[in-house]
Amino acid sequence: MSDYFARELLASLDADDPNAVMLHSNAQARAAGFRYQDDEEVIGQLRSETAELIEAFRGGSVQAIEDEGIDVVRVVLEMIRLRGGDYRRAQRENIRKYLRRLAFVEQELEDRGLAWKDVKWPDDIKPIWKRAKAAKS
Repeated sequence: MSDYFARELLASLDADDPNAVMLHSNAQARAAGFRYQDDEEVIGQLRSETAELIEAFRGGSVQAIEDEGIDVVRVVLEMIRLRGGDYRRAQRENIRKYLRRLAFVEQELEDRGLAWKDVKWPDDIKPIWKRAKAAKS
């Protein structure tokens, strides 16, 4: 690791996968000594960033929402890492879970002779979504 890594990561950001750059930048920052001291510090940071995201969502610009949302993601990534988790694996599994639930909804719609254009959220879709979650789809 060079003494100064941020400029190199900034230069790679447009060419590389943003998730990979975020994970790498977190690792580089930790190696340089930028890390949470204990669980309470990281939990406090999540609360702070979440409050900022909510404030931005309620009245901020799209850019503010994006900025604060990604700040929340960065803290969550660190929480996953602190417990020995694998963000990339977790992300893939979460996407699979979401898509299985969508497939459950679509199957139920198909069984009823309906399509997405025929139904509305929340009245029609939310009850099916709850059944998909309960079925551990």
